[in-house]
Amino acid sequence: MNPLSTPHDTPHDARAARLRRWPETGYPAMLTATAAWHVLVLAAWLVAPRAWPWWLAAIFANHAVFTVAGLLPRTSLLGPNWTRLPAGARNADAIALTIDDGPDPVVTPQVLDLLDALGVHATFFCIGEKARRYPQLAREIVARGHALENHSQVHVHTFSVTLPGALCTATAVSSASGVGRRTSRLSASVTNTVVVPFTVLALRRPCASNA
Repeated sequence: MNPLSTPHDTPHDARAARLRRWPETGYPAMLTATAAWHVLVLAAWLVAPRAWPWWLAAIFANHAVFTVAGLLPRTSLLGPNWTRLPAGARNADAIALTIDDGPDPVVTPQVLDLLDALGVHATFFCIGEKARRYPQLAREIVARGHALENHSQVHVHTFSVTLPGALCTATAVSSASGVGRRTSRLSASVTNTVVVPFTVLALRRPCASNA
């Protein structure tokens, strides 16, 4: 089995690394559509206020669609979402091994030793607070040739309805490992219309709360 292409590959694999890079521009079409829908419903209410139950139902229907979309882990309706490896000869017969919720002072060293013994590389989606608490483990993950990515700041189940501060994982993980992060795995794969834009912003810029 061929090793998986990652951003840490050699220069001749630069194209694969660029393909892997997370899209950082634009907003999902569904976000633009819902904004237009709210404006349309507001205009309709101003024209025909007595029909307000219908306009309220239209808003509820819109939010119901977003709620369902946010619970589908493979959907791209609310923003870019990787569901398969980037195209490339090295990935033709490869699988992506991902490990979440670390780094853990007991489990992570054992996992790293096991991966070394098997000659396998993985992507570790780490929690920002844990990366800050155990920076040596975050650096060790990178030093052993694995990818280190974001998995929220504190991994709460209410992640998709938290304020932007909870999305500021990038600085915590990057400062702990010394390597800039490019992707994020949302907690429980639950998202909404603002999680993706704020996550992209966190991946672009340091967060004041983590300075």
